[in-house]
Amino acid sequence: LQAWEEAARAARSFERDVRLVTQQGVVRWVQIHANPLPARAGDMTRRFVGTIADITERKRAEDGLRTSEMRFRSVVESAMDGI
Repeated sequence: LQAWEEAARAARSFERDVRLVTQQGVVRWVQIHANPLPARAGDMTRRFVGTIADITERKRAEDGLRTSEMRFRSVVESAMDGI
């Protein structure tokens, strides 16, 4: 919320990945993109236009890749100990 307020005060774009938990306990990830609409001179931006996209599958793929890289690194490092 603080980043959103800072973007509004500075009249600049806002982008954030947000983790949500549904009432059923399911974790979903969304990416928020918002651009300020012009405000009157001296006024803080109060309106944004933007999109919210579900990026849950992308986050799962990133986590899987990170896990795979850690396993690979562990195997390589332990193999180097034996050389």
